[in-house]
Amino acid sequence: MNFEGKEKKSMSKKQFMDSMNKYYIHIGLIFIVAFVFRIIFYESKIPLTFDSLGYFFYALDTSVLGHLPSNYTIANNGWPIFLSVFFSLLPSNDVFSYMEIQKLISITLSSLTIIPIYFLCRTFFNRSLSIFGAALFAIEPRIIQNSILGMTEPLYILLGITSLVLFLNNKKMIYISFALVAIASIVRAEALLLLLPYSIMYFIKNGKNIRGIPKYIVAIMIVVLILIPITTYTTEILGHDGLTSRFIGGVSDFSKTSQHYESENSSQGNLLIPISNGVENFSKFLVWDLIPIFIFFVPIGSILIFKNLNYKTITIIFTCFTMAIPAFFAYSYPHLDTRYLYFLYPIFCFVSLFTINKLISKFKLQNILLIIILVIMILLSSIFLTYKNIDKEHEVEAYLIAEKISEYPKVINEFYPEDHYLESAETPKDLEDLKLIILDTREKGISIRMKVSNQIERISTDNFNSIKEFIIESEKKGLTHIIADDQENRPEFLTEVFSNEEDFPYLIKEYDSSTDNFSYHVKIFKIDYTKFNLSQ
Repeated sequence: MNFEGKEKKSMSKKQFMDSMNKYYIHIGLIFIVAFVFRIIFYESKIPLTFDSLGYFFYALDTSVLGHLPSNYTIANNGWPIFLSVFFSLLPSNDVFSYMEIQKLISITLSSLTIIPIYFLCRTFFNRSLSIFGAALFAIEPRIIQNSILGMTEPLYILLGITSLVLFLNNKKMIYISFALVAIASIVRAEALLLLLPYSIMYFIKNGKNIRGIPKYIVAIMIVVLILIPITTYTTEILGHDGLTSRFIGGVSDFSKTSQHYESENSSQGNLLIPISNGVENFSKFLVWDLIPIFIFFVPIGSILIFKNLNYKTITIIFTCFTMAIPAFFAYSYPHLDTRYLYFLYPIFCFVSLFTINKLISKFKLQNILLIIILVIMILLSSIFLTYKNIDKEHEVEAYLIAEKISEYPKVINEFYPEDHYLESAETPKDLEDLKLIILDTREKGISIRMKVSNQIERISTDNFNSIKEFIIESEKKGLTHIIADDQENRPEFLTEVFSNEEDFPYLIKEYDSSTDNFSYHVKIFKIDYTKFNLSQ
């Protein structure tokens, strides 16, 4: 294996600087590739939804008020606090411009993560292999998909991996490393677990050096000082700190899950089923997350890394196992989502290099072979992204139809997942209009999201066998409209309404998306209860 020290001895100062500049150019090119890959699969006309919309509202509220909201908060508010700084600098009155900024910042942060990954790989491998490791993250398809959603993961991963790199490479940087752990835990509470491997490995390395203890105490104090303001704020509003309460809540949920399964099957041990769920689901999602990029490298690399144990590789392994714990607990509930393992992807890049290094060591033209392997990985990633990519046209049309539905208040049936655009559709497009809502919510002590999302109410269609049964049971809940489309996952009675509207004279069609030449065909019917009652 080639190490930097050997390379420096064989080079003049000018040659070494030229070599460094060449690799900086390569890292810059990988960043460009990472950014372009993400932009290709990004669609500006698709608004934020779900959790990303909640972060957006909180960030915009903070930006408008000039301070954190005093009437509500959200868990993991580090990401929207970070966003609010950029929102404050954006001179726009278009609310959706801020949504674009959120997604573009997320894309940029995800692309920048290749830099600490390069240095993570550089702790053990030469420059060429380290650049290859960073490139694996740049083209990883799930990371690309996640980066365009405006979620917490890009900032969380960037902070966490930068912290690990600083902890491994520079004794003077331990304070910054621990500070980044504290900041990352505001973004995602589980980042606080990084203190466990850091603390243990710190004392293993400095156990005989008494002077290392004060340095560690100062590092912990930095973590505490960073967290005190945000935990105090969160406790005042929610009644808990949002950090330790998350871990306590996770253990409590695990216990409740155990009790639930025990009550259903008293012959089973109290912890047997959730642990079994955790092992099964964690294993399935781990294998699935390795496809298509890491499946060729991580299994063999996981064996080879244990043949190359030193302080740094042990720290990385310990960190990997520690940060897998939250995913195991999540999968034991089970909460089935690949996102729980995303923090491990930079470590997968590092582990992959043990396999790559073993493979190319048998050949002379190693850099050429690296390029060939990388091209193959890019093709696999592109195929995966093309296969798993959302139908952008359908999503844009679903949003435009949601805008049509939200023109005035109504109570409708659920039509998931397309109905998740209703919240975005109800959001005022003009910042001045949204500011009025922000001021109103401040007086009433509610969140912007709660105020904005009160125009359209949805009623579940589960456990109903006919449209008449659904209308009768939902009338007392204020049902006013029926939304019917041609999607395969709809209840049979809604499909019947869509296909045979003339058989339901009490449903008055108000909109048909075919008139707008949409590929996504949706019909909106208003219920005429007078005609409906006569039809009984």
